[in-house]
Amino acid sequence: MIPKSMSRKTPSFGQLATYMDSEKSDARYDLHHNCLARGREDIEHAFLENSKLMRKRKNGNYLYHEILSITLEDGVSLLHAKDCLREIALQYIEMRCARNMVFGCLHEDHKDHLHYHLMISANELNETKRHRLTTAQFDKLKRDLEFFVLKQFPELKQKRINTASREEKKLSRKAADQKRRAGKLERHEEVRETLRKAMQDASSFEMLKDILQKNNCIYYKRGKNHGVEVSHDNGKIIKYRFSTLGVHEEFETYLDELALAKQSNKDDLK
Repeated sequence: MIPKSMSRKTPSFGQLATYMDSEKSDARYDLHHNCLARGREDIEHAFLENSKLMRKRKNGNYLYHEILSITLEDGVSLLHAKDCLREIALQYIEMRCARNMVFGCLHEDHKDHLHYHLMISANELNETKRHRLTTAQFDKLKRDLEFFVLKQFPELKQKRINTASREEKKLSRKAADQKRRAGKLERHEEVRETLRKAMQDASSFEMLKDILQKNNCIYYKRGKNHGVEVSHDNGKIIKYRFSTLGVHEEFETYLDELALAKQSNKDDLK
């Protein structure tokens, strides 16, 4: 589990709430923390009114769009995974922003994982100052949350990432290298992870294509199909469709997030 945080410098509460509260979400798991409002318009109004209390500051944040996800492992029912993720999200809010306003929606549009979208006010409820975490504080939060998940929900079988020791990471890399040298790591697994890493690091579509190209992957689109043409170390050039790699839905979500960010920037210029 790796929490992802994206700040917004425009009060685009309604736009984000609309994206979150969509056909992708399970309304039974909506979260309203320090927010009595219900319905998109009322939620937008409540967040907006609270944001007006903040002191004006150039490039100041109005909100945070954060994502919490867990992988869906064999032997874990979807309903139980949802219930657990809800508890994890509540714990995260308590650790991250107990006095802020938060609206959350659980999305289940991917086969291999569940995730929460959280809209978090930049200021605490009825406060004028912005509430932010330093990089060090956020890193500690990620480790503390992972400890909580591994201890409280071992049945979810989540991998240790933020709390792994240097030796564990070293052994993991060594095992991966051995697996790759032995040919046990299939090529499409490498391409899939390269693509996922690129989506995580790229804040624009052009940046995504540049990162992929630096990893010998050329993006292409044929009709409704997205894919990459990969030049492997052995000289072979192979095309991989995102649907074949199992990342088509993740890529569509990534494009949606880019579109939301672009629209938010346009709104800021009006």
